[in-house]
Amino acid sequence: MRMFTSLQARLAIAIGLSVTLLWLAAAAVTAHRVGREMEEVFDDGLKATAQRILPIIRHDLREGRQRKDAPPGHDDEDDDDARPARIGREARYGEDVTFIVRDRDGQILLGSRNADAAIFPAFEKRGFLRTATHRLYYDTSPDRNLTIAVAEPLEQRQKLSRKMLFGLLAPLLVVIPISLLTILYSVRRSLRPVQVLQQDLAHRGVQDLSPLPDGGLPSELSPISAGINQLLERLKAAFNAERSFAANAAHELRTPVAGAIAQAQRIRSETQEEQTGQRAAEIETTLKRLMRMSEKLMQLAR
Repeated sequence: MRMFTSLQARLAIAIGLSVTLLWLAAAAVTAHRVGREMEEVFDDGLKATAQRILPIIRHDLREGRQRKDAPPGHDDEDDDDARPARIGREARYGEDVTFIVRDRDGQILLGSRNADAAIFPAFEKRGFLRTATHRLYYDTSPDRNLTIAVAEPLEQRQKLSRKMLFGLLAPLLVVIPISLLTILYSVRRSLRPVQVLQQDLAHRGVQDLSPLPDGGLPSELSPISAGINQLLERLKAAFNAERSFAANAAHELRTPVAGAIAQAQRIRSETQEEQTGQRAAEIETTLKRLMRMSEKLMQLAR
């Protein structure tokens, strides 16, 4: 608990927490905005994939119909050569995305390898659709005889989002401790004049009334130092006045008291009356006590 009574600790903690919260807030806002931008990029990728694949599939299906309608003299070996080429193109289709192509009646004509028809709802309109597990994009051919649905697993997007979020937070794990150390060092360096002033006051002797040094102090501490110096000047003036009064009073008392003692001693030596001599002795004793007090005042003044 003693740490929280220190101005240095309070400033370091307050600034450190503020900077840390600002860093985290900035990272959260950035992650949110980047996440939205990535969603748009992913969606544009789905749309571009569908628009790129659909014309190729139309061309392949058209070639397939032409071979089917070929004259009787057509060589079957040509069909055998065409099938591997078509299979290769189908493999190329499904290399990066999962899709299926349907005809006007909803019958599946073609699909990428490992495409599960259960994840593709029936076509309703062009555009994007989100299910519990996938993000899909639907498109149609210009004659509306073919429809294509391209799907991307949401798990893959979430994996990329987590990777992106880690990429944002990882630098903060280094930046935040460095920032806190820098703040602590800056606060200690900025409050160095306060520590110097504290040490100067703590190591002063009881009789030391010299003014405090005011050079190099921050503008917030200059009025405090000036006020303390004014107080020290008033104390010094008051002590000087008391010392001067005590010295003058003692000096002024010594001469009349010494004269009075001499007169008392003379009266005691000249009188023949016992009672008068006794009174003169009492007066002498009292005057000597007063003389000792004046000597102590002189010592106090010195």
